[in-house]
Amino acid sequence: MDQTNLIKDLLFALLLVVLQAFLWNNIHLFGWVSPMCYLIYFYVHPSYTNPMRLLTTAFFMGLLLDIWLDTLALHALACTVVAQSRPWIMQLTFGLAHEQKTFRIHQATWLQRMVFFGLITLIHHWVFFTVEDLSWSHVGAALWRTLITGVATIGVSMLLIAVFKPAKS
Repeated sequence: MDQTNLIKDLLFALLLVVLQAFLWNNIHLFGWVSPMCYLIYFYVHPSYTNPMRLLTTAFFMGLLLDIWLDTLALHALACTVVAQSRPWIMQLTFGLAHEQKTFRIHQATWLQRMVFFGLITLIHHWVFFTVEDLSWSHVGAALWRTLITGVATIGVSMLLIAVFKPAKS
């Protein structure tokens, strides 16, 4: 990936973090569910880039969110775990196709894309809410919050992705 694409990638990550901190975090569906739409970054990030760049970007995305939202490194941890798990999730969802430089996520089937984003969301939210509660007695509450917030995140994010999908070439 050249310098121009690197700058576009970092600006896109920063845009998602700013939108999460100042817009989506203030949307409370049903009074308490805030979608975490910055996970779109892990969905659209190219699979053929350097994995260390993804890990670094994910960590700093989470760190910026933690600073703005005062969440004690929960976002940094959850984003780093997702970035580390992403190659495995892609292998599980898309098979060997994701290793080709010509692979684009919008060319996969709808079901593959939903499973991919669903697994990213599930892993992120499970880590986030489990560490936030950090008690065996609250595992049920963490699971409930993971599922409810995950459904909201997937719904809103897929709507945003459908609205802003790349033009067919």
